[in-house]
Amino acid sequence: MAHTALQVANKIIAKGNELGKQYTPMQLIKLTYIAHGWMLGLFNESLFDDKVEAWKFGPVIPELYHQVKSYRNSPITAPIPDVGESEFKENELKVIDYVLKAYENFDGVDLSRITHATGTPWDQTYPHGEGSWHNFNIPNILIQKHYKKLYEDKVGANA
Repeated sequence: MAHTALQVANKIIAKGNELGKQYTPMQLIKLTYIAHGWMLGLFNESLFDDKVEAWKFGPVIPELYHQVKSYRNSPITAPIPDVGESEFKENELKVIDYVLKAYENFDGVDLSRITHATGTPWDQTYPHGEGSWHNFNIPNILIQKHYKKLYEDKVGANA
């Protein structure tokens, strides 16, 4: 059963605390999205049910954005309030742990650059014209194909 993006974000905040790390809103949003992508790519399962949208600076989970935007560029110091507990399966926890380790040295700007590079699901969805565009849904199938390809490129197509 998939979780909400807020539950995944709180799990990332908690694991970050265990590692002595705090994340800015941009980092948290991107790490939550990336964990969702790896879950789709590796296990064909969604990590959360919330929609992902293509905004100017990359993929955004609107519900999560609105909960953490008040921190601006400062680290998030507490779990998101009023979010129900959720039991995470072993493979979900492994994906979250992998993402936190693999992307630990990237700040929010780096993560934004990674998630809205050429060829990414964001790039395939976002209308590249003038203006401040948002509210363009990024389908899970695009996210899944992207992270499957990243995996195949990393370990070989037959792994």
